[in-house]
Amino acid sequence: MNLNIKSVWGALLRMFPAGRRRLQSNFVKQLVAKAKEREGIYIAIEGGDGAGKGTVIERIKKLFAPFPDDIVFVSEPKSTEVGAKIYEIIKTHKLESRAELYLFSAARCLIYEGLIKPMLEVGGMVFSDRSYASSVAYQHFAGGLSLSEVMSAVRLSLSGRLPDFVIYLDISPETGLARARARNDGGSSYEKLGLDYHEKVRQGYLAQARYDGRRFIVIPVDDKTPDEVFDAVLEALAERLLS
Repeated sequence: MNLNIKSVWGALLRMFPAGRRRLQSNFVKQLVAKAKEREGIYIAIEGGDGAGKGTVIERIKKLFAPFPDDIVFVSEPKSTEVGAKIYEIIKTHKLESRAELYLFSAARCLIYEGLIKPMLEVGGMVFSDRSYASSVAYQHFAGGLSLSEVMSAVRLSLSGRLPDFVIYLDISPETGLARARARNDGGSSYEKLGLDYHEKVRQGYLAQARYDGRRFIVIPVDDKTPDEVFDAVLEALAERLLS
């Protein structure tokens, strides 16, 4: 019988909720071992505003807490001192797409050289809140820059090393923006743009997924609870990495 690992994983989580913690613990151990076999695993979590990236990443952090030396979490562009300052500029100012691209690229380069590359070199795991895929979606598809210019900046900033997998949490702009505004944290300059803009961003991600299906994993989240979204992420990783 040819069993699909993703389906088996989901069935086990639903059938044996009491054993969820043990199942997830075993899964984490297998992923850490797989990373060492592959000379590192680099995973990016993407999504439009309100998709729930932060919630997923916080849950992944808790799951991998027993392995602090084998994993690093980064957030573009905020994970360095300079990157945090760049983020404040971008968050509070509406800039031209080209200016955004090169500011994000500078921050991405600092994160890659200082945090991502060292972990991959020792066979560790990297989870990144946003990645090059954001630049393609926001600066190319929504911002109008050519794909060649965006990808040239991306490859320079990452020394040609793209994430192994990009998990895209797909949410409609209407639902996502409503969730983002409900947080009442002041929002970013992007959140204040209209639905048409955010639909272009969404279609940009989906276009990337269609073009690069081996790298991208699309998870629809409009009608899912946080638990269901997290389980879907783990199921997808199990299918891609442990099958």
